[in-house]
Amino acid sequence: MRDLPNISIQIQEHIAAKIKTWGGGLYASMIGDPCERYLYHSMVDWRLQKPRAPEIQSLFELGTHLEILAKQRLREIGYEVFDHGDTLDAHGIRGKMDCFISGSAKRLNAPKGEPLKNVPVEIKWLASYGNKFETIWDLLNSDKRWVRRYPGQLLFYMYARNSEIGLFLSFNKPTGWPTHIWVDLYEPGLLEIMEGLIQKAERIHAAVRMKVPPPHIDSREGWCFDCDYIHVCNPPAYFGEEAKIFEDSVVVGLLDLYFELQPKSSEFKKVGDELKKRLNGIPSGVCGPYIISGKNIEKKGFEVKESSYWSWKAKKIEGLAENVEKDF
Repeated sequence: MRDLPNISIQIQEHIAAKIKTWGGGLYASMIGDPCERYLYHSMVDWRLQKPRAPEIQSLFELGTHLEILAKQRLREIGYEVFDHGDTLDAHGIRGKMDCFISGSAKRLNAPKGEPLKNVPVEIKWLASYGNKFETIWDLLNSDKRWVRRYPGQLLFYMYARNSEIGLFLSFNKPTGWPTHIWVDLYEPGLLEIMEGLIQKAERIHAAVRMKVPPPHIDSREGWCFDCDYIHVCNPPAYFGEEAKIFEDSVVVGLLDLYFELQPKSSEFKKVGDELKKRLNGIPSGVCGPYIISGKNIEKKGFEVKESSYWSWKAKKIEGLAENVEKDF
């Protein structure tokens, strides 16, 4: 057989080559983050942030293209869609809307409503969990860090443009099916949240001027371990009451090898199977520089025999072992 190119690897390497760190400002897309220390580091230490994984870079690029499709859907049902225009800058927060819309739906059988005028729209393509968000309060109370940022982003655009109404429009990535949330800036509690974001921005800028980062948040809240600046912030680490802190050079070696191997290689699967055995039953743990979590997955019977297996994942953080707090 001819020696044909590995197209998958070539595309993966191309995506990886485009990864860049960015930051240095306080952006609308970040202002809703639950950790003020993260916002400080994103302004002061942005060059030290951990680069995106190639898979995440690929998803970001996909989202950019899917945003075009979302705007097309809005036009198809009759709305005027306008690009975001200039960067909005207010109270030290900067950002660009995805778009804003005017008009009303014009297609046959479309639900009728009051014509809209220059309504800010924030568009997201989410996994299947996206259709579970029915109100802005669902977003604000999400256990996913990036989801908690979305309301602040839209509220800032509404505030900066003096818009009473905003639209959070999400699409299910697997199906392309839409879910929307109308947001009224004057709904009880929302204006207070926006004012809180302004106050937060003032605190962050003051901390940057003084070169004194805000205090650590309580790591028991669970926001630290997906942070791009955990190696800079160096927070006290807490993994829950059931956390197992253990030393096992074999596990560390297997994890090192696992993350070096190509996912499609036969050795990758062998190493993964061995790790599944050794990490079975550990819901939360620390081994060397790795955070480990796991849970039991049960398969329903239906057309295949019912079964269960242990699902695990790990993340490497340099210097982690020296910073673990075992007791609170």
